[in-house]
Amino acid sequence: MAYVSRRPHAARSSSGIHSRPLAALRSLWPALFVLILVVAVVLRFPALRVPVLSYDEAGYALDGWRLLAGRAEAGPYYRAAPGYSQLLSLAQLAFGGGDVSVRLLSLLAGLGAILLCVPVGRVAGRGAVLVAAVLLAVAPFWLRLDAVVAPDGVVVFLAMLGIALVSSVHLWPWSLIGAAAVTGYLLAFGTTGWWMAAVLLSVLVIAGLRLPRKAWVTGAVAAFASSGLAGLTSFGTSRPVLPFTVRMQEGGASSTEFLRHFASSAPFLLVLLAVALVLWKRASVSRLSWLLAATGGVLLVLSVLLPDPVRPAPAAAGFVLTWAGAVLLARAMSVLVPGRELIAGALVAAGVVCISLLLAQGDAPIVAGPGNVRPVTATDPAIRYAANRVERVSFELYRLERSLEEPRGGRGLQTVVSPSVSNWALWYLRDFENLTVGSGGDERPEVRILGPGDPASSGYEIERFGTRPAEPTAVLAWRPSVWQQITPEAEVGTFEPKAKYDLLDKAPPGDRPGQLNGPVGIAVAPSGTVYVVDQANSRIQKYEPDGTYALAWGAEGDGEGQFGDAGPQLGPTGIAASDEYVWVADTWNHRIQQFRPDGTFVRAWGSFVDTGGDAGRNAASPQGFYGPRGVALGSDGLLYITDTGNKRVVVYQQTGRYVRQWGVGGSGVGELDEPVGIAVGRNGHVYVADARNRRIQVFSQAGKPLRRWPLASESKEGRMEPYVAVDRRGRVYVSDPASQTVSVYNAQGKEIRAYRTAADRTFLAPTGLAVASDEVVYIVDSALGNVLDFRVP
Repeated sequence: MAYVSRRPHAARSSSGIHSRPLAALRSLWPALFVLILVVAVVLRFPALRVPVLSYDEAGYALDGWRLLAGRAEAGPYYRAAPGYSQLLSLAQLAFGGGDVSVRLLSLLAGLGAILLCVPVGRVAGRGAVLVAAVLLAVAPFWLRLDAVVAPDGVVVFLAMLGIALVSSVHLWPWSLIGAAAVTGYLLAFGTTGWWMAAVLLSVLVIAGLRLPRKAWVTGAVAAFASSGLAGLTSFGTSRPVLPFTVRMQEGGASSTEFLRHFASSAPFLLVLLAVALVLWKRASVSRLSWLLAATGGVLLVLSVLLPDPVRPAPAAAGFVLTWAGAVLLARAMSVLVPGRELIAGALVAAGVVCISLLLAQGDAPIVAGPGNVRPVTATDPAIRYAANRVERVSFELYRLERSLEEPRGGRGLQTVVSPSVSNWALWYLRDFENLTVGSGGDERPEVRILGPGDPASSGYEIERFGTRPAEPTAVLAWRPSVWQQITPEAEVGTFEPKAKYDLLDKAPPGDRPGQLNGPVGIAVAPSGTVYVVDQANSRIQKYEPDGTYALAWGAEGDGEGQFGDAGPQLGPTGIAASDEYVWVADTWNHRIQQFRPDGTFVRAWGSFVDTGGDAGRNAASPQGFYGPRGVALGSDGLLYITDTGNKRVVVYQQTGRYVRQWGVGGSGVGELDEPVGIAVGRNGHVYVADARNRRIQVFSQAGKPLRRWPLASESKEGRMEPYVAVDRRGRVYVSDPASQTVSVYNAQGKEIRAYRTAADRTFLAPTGLAVASDEVVYIVDSALGNVLDFRVP
């Protein structure tokens, strides 16, 4: 009776003020859906930046690459899900080979599943679509599924496509044939695909009961033809695979794992289903809705009872229960709020978001809470560092030795991989021609890649990679003859380097051509040529605009072209460059040296003086230095130099003729305490890193104080040598080796962002900075012995 009595009220309100919220929400429907998609993209983007694939992800990616490369032998992951391997190969063809491209397939599939909610709304209703779309967008379960390299996410997209086609039958009867084709193609996606095909087939049976026999025959032919797609690319391999012979994936998710993962995304669905069951007689629920609910319950029970080889994957039950809960809830809410199904759906969707964010603070595999986004894999990135190390050494030893056996050059290192890390090694070193999987034996390769539990071969030199040295993630065992060539500390003997390191090569510290050891300063000339102060090697290294190593000059000493070395981290520091000259702060010879770009010495000026930062003594010693560090070439053609020990900035002409100075010791406005980095902007403002005062001070070219701001990091431990650079947009970059951070400020001193990584490396001691004409920022990391690069958006 209560249900009937509310009908007139709903009718009366349709023309009154009560209809306005509903009308307003309907007009906002496209904007709401766009917002859901934007949120889904934002939440999934961090997954693309996970530094390394998990072991199984690497296996899927590798088999997709093998398919693209035309390798004769199909791997186990291809045999388990050939359809997914085909799509992975297409993704690598379209987006390039790499971790991001293979992850992008799952991400796009997840977004596609959300988009396909719209056509399903013709049957389920907008309220249900809104709830389902929000669930697919923000629930931790789906965030994880859309971030891993595995077939589940693509299977969910195909299931959504099939249901969307079934939902369009009343508009386009032939869409049932398309749904049948999708059902057939799902058979090529392993265990998850088989179960999802069963779900979709049951939906097809109910939806197609009223269609003529001809449509069923055509649909069956389409399904069989589409299933043949799984075998197209397998012809010519040693093991042709057809979808109806595909063995199901082994080792499916355990019941406890399924319950833990799914409970993190939708525990409230059980409550929603209970409410729906209470109200089912009053709600107009379609057979499709109840079919989904029943199927989801069956899959949930089977995931607990069946053994691993045939157990339903979490994605199948999760997908069915998500849609069942959304549809039934929206229908039930339409009973409680007649004519307001979309409003009810919006309220429930808001509740879904709140519950997901609350659950995100727990132990979900990937979470979507504010400031609490974690990667989908717990794999130690050390395995990637080990692979990079092998590749770098191979380039050094074999780049200049091209032959018929090793035509590419740089990938000829004899490498044997332990089976425990084979997926990773074969994926990250997939272009290596001389790489095999083995457990030991009599092979004596140049390097072995071992897992944490593998015994190292006797007579090999060991390198360990991992966050915990006692339990390394990866181990490299080097043949002693190779170790002598790649390790600066080893006896070199008669071995000679066969190649040089370029600017951005992540080479280990050393003294080979292009290798850096404790680098500090960096400068980019207008032509794009890069100069780096290689401090511990007492030399300057020059690189061409494309990063190719060009030449080096300098040695330890106090003669022309030599640099003072008073101990660790006590060598030459700052550098500036034009297309005609290079100026270097020879800190512990207390002078500035000027060179031509080919390293030819031109002149030097300066001598030791200790003024203590006193104004009078500074004025009396314009050509003396205690310890010059920062060197900057201004737009006015003058050189600006920080005399750190004397707590001042001194300005010279390019020939060394004194112009002016400013600064005295102290912490007041315009006073300095151990200034280090210095840069001159396009507007002529001079930016000084006032190190011990933990601030940046900005001066006019005449030395007038303009403004100042504190450094974002307050760390007072470690190396205290911040350097500064300014780009053409006026953004100020400050390195802080003590806190292992590079901060970016606007011209007013507000921090825009802070970086702790660049070029896949975590900063250990960022020091020198330079901005190229194309807005690429170069960072010198003294501890890594590398030059890293990044671009600020």
